[in-house]
Amino acid sequence: MVQNGSTIERVSVIDDDPSSREIYSLYVEELSMQALREDGPFESVAACVGKVEGAAQAAISDFKLKVKTYATFNGAELVASLYDRKLPAILCTRFEFADLDEIRPYRPRIPALLRPDELDADTIAHAFENCVLEFGNKFVQTRKPWKTLVRIEDVHADNAKDVGVDVCLPSWNQNVMVKLQRSELPGWMHAKLVANAHFYAVVNIGAERPADLYFSDWSES
Repeated sequence: MVQNGSTIERVSVIDDDPSSREIYSLYVEELSMQALREDGPFESVAACVGKVEGAAQAAISDFKLKVKTYATFNGAELVASLYDRKLPAILCTRFEFADLDEIRPYRPRIPALLRPDELDADTIAHAFENCVLEFGNKFVQTRKPWKTLVRIEDVHADNAKDVGVDVCLPSWNQNVMVKLQRSELPGWMHAKLVANAHFYAVVNIGAERPADLYFSDWSES
């Protein structure tokens, strides 16, 4: 498969569950690409990236990899690291809220986040195409970064482990609150997190759902 000048012939399929690896691989093979069913285990992100880079031109990864000693890292960290190496990659998750808290810090480097039931030959091809576009600094509307106003709506304890912050993006949807964790925000913001405080961040305000939003480059003006 050729995507915007990049040839993808082999795809690493990374999942601790062999049955999921097989299903994803069948979709890959529908596109006349070879699926490399990665058995693991992987001791580090660097080792996994090295294996993918040496054998394939793209990857599909589940989010929960720290199962059955399959890997020491989660799929979000892996996909973001592959993005840094300009290797197209898709992250699969069921969009559980706890997962999203862990994924969001990596989201600027995860162009394709799909539920397993959304994955098929067409969505794989489209996702890889979007990844390659971003490597050339070309963003589809849902991923294009914009500097925008972010208003703090509420600050509250979250399971006594972290502080949850509800934020509003007037330029995206002023009626929907997006929950962030204080740990996702730069340290200089922590003491300033009070209701009605205003900040700015680079956000993909063309996103269609909260799960696809990313935040980076926070500032006060």
